[in-house]
Amino acid sequence: MMKKYLKLFFISFAALFLEIVCIRWFNSNVVMLSYFSNFVLLACFLGLGIGMLLVSKKTDFIVLFPSFFLILCVIFWKVIIRLTVNSDVSVYFTASGFAKGVPLYNANAWWFLPIIFILATVMFISVGQEVGRAFSGIKPLVAYIINICGAIFGVGLFTAISFSNSSPLVWFVIIFLCLFPYLYGKRFFYFNVLAFVLSFFFLWMISHGAIFSPYYRIDVINNCVIVNGIPHQTMLNIDKEFVNGYEFPYKLIKKPKKVLILGAGTGNDVAVALKTGAEKIDAVEIDPVIIEIGNRHPNKPYQNKKVKIFNDDARAFLKKSDEKYDLIIFALIDSLTVFSQFSSVRLENFIFTKDAFEDVKRHLTGDGVVIIYNQFRKIWLVERLSKMLEETFGKKTIIYNEQEKEHFAVLFNGPGIEKINFPPKAELFPKQKAPLFLTSNYHIKSTTDNWPFLYLKNPTIPVHYVLSLFMILFFAALLVFISSDISYGINNHFFFLGTGFMILETSAIIRFAILFGSTWIVNSIVIIAILVMAFFATYFTSRFSPDNNKKYYIYLFLIITANILIPLKIFLIFPFYVKVVLSSLLLFLPIYFSGVIFATSFSKSENPSSSLGSNLIGSMFGGCLEYISLKYGYGSLMILLLGVYLVSIKNFKWRFSFKKSFGNI
Repeated sequence: MMKKYLKLFFISFAALFLEIVCIRWFNSNVVMLSYFSNFVLLACFLGLGIGMLLVSKKTDFIVLFPSFFLILCVIFWKVIIRLTVNSDVSVYFTASGFAKGVPLYNANAWWFLPIIFILATVMFISVGQEVGRAFSGIKPLVAYIINICGAIFGVGLFTAISFSNSSPLVWFVIIFLCLFPYLYGKRFFYFNVLAFVLSFFFLWMISHGAIFSPYYRIDVINNCVIVNGIPHQTMLNIDKEFVNGYEFPYKLIKKPKKVLILGAGTGNDVAVALKTGAEKIDAVEIDPVIIEIGNRHPNKPYQNKKVKIFNDDARAFLKKSDEKYDLIIFALIDSLTVFSQFSSVRLENFIFTKDAFEDVKRHLTGDGVVIIYNQFRKIWLVERLSKMLEETFGKKTIIYNEQEKEHFAVLFNGPGIEKINFPPKAELFPKQKAPLFLTSNYHIKSTTDNWPFLYLKNPTIPVHYVLSLFMILFFAALLVFISSDISYGINNHFFFLGTGFMILETSAIIRFAILFGSTWIVNSIVIIAILVMAFFATYFTSRFSPDNNKKYYIYLFLIITANILIPLKIFLIFPFYVKVVLSSLLLFLPIYFSGVIFATSFSKSENPSSSLGSNLIGSMFGGCLEYISLKYGYGSLMILLLGVYLVSIKNFKWRFSFKKSFGNI
C-alpha cells in the first residue's frame, strides 16, 4: 500500500509542478499570454480533468507527452506570436523579436494560440490520466489527502528553486525525472527519451543567456533590459547621454530633499535624482534580478549612500512605510509584470488606482508633488490618470504631452503644485508652447481596487476575449463529449464545486495582493495556504465523517456574504499580524467550508477519478467566468459565487452517448 501512496504523491507533485512551470514558461515565450490572464491555467485544468475521465481507457496517453513537449519547444524557438487587435477599448504592447537572437517566424495569435492551447491540453491529459489511475485502490479521502500533499510539495519546491533564478531547463529535467517511471517499459520508450533530449537542447537554445527571475524572463542586450520579449529599460550614462526625459521634472522641482521612486528598475531615475541634488532617495523595485542588473549601471546609483533600495511591491511599500517625501515618481511601471509564478496579470494594475493614489497622498509633505510619466500610447490613458489625480488631490493636473511620441506625457499633481513655476515652453517638448491642461473626461471610468483595469477604456469584455473563451469552451465541450464514460459522465455537483473553488482561489490571490502586495512570496504563501485549508477540510471529513453537507453549505453562504459586505480597508487599521490573521480568516474560511463539502461528497463517490475530473473541468469553467470582472469588477465574482454554489447543491450527472464511437480508445 505504501508503494501506491508514494506513486500518487509523486504524480500529484509532478502535475502541480508542471502546471506552475508551464504558466511561467509559456508566458516568458509568448508575450501575448500576458493579456490572456489564465490561458495556460485553463489548459492545465482541462487536460487534467479530461485525463481523469480517461482512466478506464487502455491507451497510455503519457507516451504522447514527450512529442507534444518537443513540438512546443520548436515553436517557442522559432516563432514569435503577435496579437493584432484593431480596437480603441484597450491597449496592447508589442513584442520584441530580437530578445531570442534567432530568425523568427511571425505568427498571428488568432490561429496560433489555439494550437498552443491544444498542445498544452494534451500534455496535461497524459499526466491527468496517470493521476487518476493512481487513485485506484486507495480510499477516496486518503487519496485526496495524498494528492493535496503532493501539490503542496510541488508549490514549495518551485518557490524554493525560484530563489536560485533557475532556468526552464532545470524545471523540465525535474519533470522528466518524475515522468520517467511512467514512460519506462511502455511503447516508444527510446523515441520518447530522444524527444526529451532534443527538447532539452531546444530549451537551452531558447533560454541561453537569459535570466529567469521569480517574475519573468530577463535578457540584457547592450545595456537594454528586455522583459518577456518586451524592451523594458536601457541603462543610460546620464553624464554623457541625452536624458532630458528623466531630468525634466527636476528642472521644475528644484533639489527635492527626499524622493521616492516607485518602479526604480535599473536605476536611471535614481541616477538623475542624485545628479540633480536629492539628499535622500528611497527606490522601490519588485524584481530582485532587475535590482542586481542595476548594479551594473554606468553611474552606479545603487551604490550611493544616499540611496536605500526596497525589494518590494510598490503598493505594499506604500502601506508599510510612514515616511513623507517632497517628490514621489511613478517610473516606468507596466502591467506586464506577472503577479507570480501561479498567475499572470491581464490588464489590471493595482498601483494605478484611486485607492493607490490615496496611499501616495499620505506620503507627500505639505509641499510635495507626485509625478507620473510614461509612453501612454492612447490619450484616454492620460485623461484617466489626470482625472484620478484631480479626484485625489482636488487640484488641476498639469500635463506636458507629446503626441508625436505616442502620447509620451508627464503628469504633475499634489499639495505643492501651486508653488511650481511651470515654464511657458517645456524644454522636453519644444513643439508644445505651454503646459497642456486636458479637460477632464468624466465619462471615462476611474480605476479602483475593485476595477483595476488601467488599460481597458470602459468596463466591457473585449471581443477578442469573448472569441478566445468561446474557442476554449467549445474545445472543452468536444473533449468531454468524446472522452466521458456513459456510466459516469460529468457530475454537476463536483463540476460546480470546482467552478466555485477556482473563483475563490482567484479572489484570495487578488485580495491578498491588495493587502500585502503582489510579490511572488505573498502569492506562494496564498497558494500553499489554499492547499493547506483543503487538506484540513479533508482531514476533518475523514476524522468526523459528516452525514451531509447542509450545515456546511449554510456556513459557506454566510462567510461568502461576509466577504461581500466587509471592505478590505477595514483591515488596514490593525497591526500587521492582526491584519494577517483576520484577513486570512475572512478569505480562507470559504475555502475550508467548500473543502468540507467536496470531501464529504468525494468520500461517497462511486468513481473518485471521474468525480475529480469533473471537479477540474469545473475549475476550468470558473477560470472562464473570471473574465466577467472586466465588465463588473472583482466584487462581482463573490456575488457570482453564491449562485455557483447554489447550483452545486443538486447532485446529478450529465451523461453522454458518444462512447459507442470512442469506447475502444
